[in-house]
Amino acid sequence: SSDFAVGTGDFTAEFLFYATSIPSASNILDIRDGSAGFVINFRNGVVGFYSEPTAGFLKESSTLNAGEWYHVAAVRNGTDFDLYINGTAVGSSVTNSSNFTANTVTIGARYTRDQQYFPGYISNVRLVKGTAVYTSGFTAPTSPLTAVTNTKLLTCAANSFVDESAGAHSLTPNGNVAVTRFSPFESNKPYDITTDGGSGYFDGVKTTQLYAGTSN
Repeated sequence: SSDFAVGTGDFTAEFLFYATSIPSASNILDIRDGSAGFVINFRNGVVGFYSEPTAGFLKESSTLNAGEWYHVAAVRNGTDFDLYINGTAVGSSVTNSSNFTANTVTIGARYTRDQQYFPGYISNVRLVKGTAVYTSGFTAPTSPLTAVTNTKLLTCAANSFVDESAGAHSLTPNGNVAVTRFSPFESNKPYDITTDGGSGYFDGVKTTQLYAGTSN
């Protein structure tokens, strides 16, 4: 969908993830088509934002751990780009004005859907096109994300694989990807999907991924 092509404007791509192991290379959110997109991946304990037009990582985090929830947000505000881990920016801002025209979203694998499978849980994937949701350090979300203005995709946050944005794009799960109640927001009280949210489980093996398609 053209909704996923953020162009040269502001955008926010965010999610929460919990890796069950440390992979050498696995993609969490991949919006690429081979030449004009970006990917946020987890490799050797580090999360990075890779820009395909510039053929390199704009930002990479310090070492993260398996068995912990992390909130990740990649934000472009004008030409300033930041990568936030749990609300804290990684290093200083860098400048980026790339034209990200790729229009396909793959969650939990490479955009070709044949490698770099993610092992673990991915929750509250949100793509906001045209808005830099975060422009400075912030407190990581403590409740499920909502479809704020300009949200083009919001998924892995409910009791089924649906896009809760206004676009209501269709989602195609492959392999053993599954909805689970395991959530970064779950409390000790009785589980409530409206307040505790959920996540998608990815077993890190071939054909396990989720990708977004055209509007319903």
